[in-house]
Amino acid sequence: MTKRMIVSFSLALALFCAAALDSAAAPALGDTQAWTFVSSQKKLGESGIYGVDAHFVDLRALSSSMHVDYLYAGPLFALKVRGIDLLLSPQCVGAFNFFEGRQALGPSLWLTATKGKIGLFLEGEAYFGAQSRRAYYGYYAFDVRPAEWFNLGVQSEQTNKDLVYGPHLGFDKAILHLELQYYVSDGTQFFRLQSVFQF
Repeated sequence: MTKRMIVSFSLALALFCAAALDSAAAPALGDTQAWTFVSSQKKLGESGIYGVDAHFVDLRALSSSMHVDYLYAGPLFALKVRGIDLLLSPQCVGAFNFFEGRQALGPSLWLTATKGKIGLFLEGEAYFGAQSRRAYYGYYAFDVRPAEWFNLGVQSEQTNKDLVYGPHLGFDKAILHLELQYYVSDGTQFFRLQSVFQF
């Protein structure tokens, strides 16, 4: 019963996020970026099925003044379905300096699916701001881990109807994950360096 409730809630949240898709302006893609994540996931109880998830994300464009900060928080559910490990986290997100210097709030849904050395990550969120501003953001990644300290794969990022995509390469050392991503779409191309500190 609990699994059905979790899956139903997650599907409802995903549909809500998709319905919020609009042409409202969100941070522009196309500039070389540095993303810094400080993340924490804590399991609660003996079973490890439930937990909490919290993240702070700092996005900066290296050749312009674009700078957006994000705060995420929400519950974490760990499931196993047909040998696939699932981590599901419906969250609330606050974005600072999102709509041309204004704040935004909204729901976010993160899903991680792993089996052996293969992983899939899906993120979808809807942002709502002042003056009826709204936007959709999605991040989708497929990974292979040839070794515990090394990953490579492809990713795609969506802001409203704009989609960019490309390959990535990452390395792990203790609590730090460094990943270099390359994006291209319709003549737009840029690099992103992600630094993730996991506690």
